[in-house]
Amino acid sequence: MKTKGIITRVFEERGFFFIDNDYFCRFDKINFQPSAGDQVQYEKSTNRDGKPEAKNVKKIGGFIEQYWDELSNGYFIRDDYIKKEFVLEFAKELAKEFSKNENVNKSTQIRKYYDYCDKIHGVYKVKKDFLYVQAELPKLIPHLNNALKKGLISNDFYTFIEKNIEMSLTEEKNFTKGFIPHFEAIIGFSQK
Repeated sequence: MKTKGIITRVFEERGFFFIDNDYFCRFDKINFQPSAGDQVQYEKSTNRDGKPEAKNVKKIGGFIEQYWDELSNGYFIRDDYIKKEFVLEFAKELAKEFSKNENVNKSTQIRKYYDYCDKIHGVYKVKKDFLYVQAELPKLIPHLNNALKKGLISNDFYTFIEKNIEMSLTEEKNFTKGFIPHFEAIIGFSQK
């Protein structure tokens, strides 16, 4: 059963936090950057030692959650028309979200991943071979995983790329007319 609570303590350097002072949760079990005071929804559980543990933790009312919901509905209004939110509001808010912590998601890191996706897009435009995209795009995930472990990128940025790659692999237009323009807009709003 889902319970509402508040994140009371965050131990960023150790990768965990507490909800309502009692329920423990690790950063790698969530898809947002936790901050003290965030309202969350979670399931009460216990770990192997019988201590309180939070499972299936979701931030309530946060921008990121709205974004995930909208992304799951697809990039397009009709056919090939990308929803303006993906190149304006979402792009601007994601750029802001990714740059909140100056120690992670540096503009050079984000640009590196965009350049990788853009290179795949360039080859696709010449070859017109979507199998190439489907073979190359997933290769980005291990690099992201490594960067996440090293603390170079946030959980939110990792999840952003992962979910957009997942969407992109289902259909050519999701990659060429959805993800690429969306990611390009984020780069545009990220420039300082």
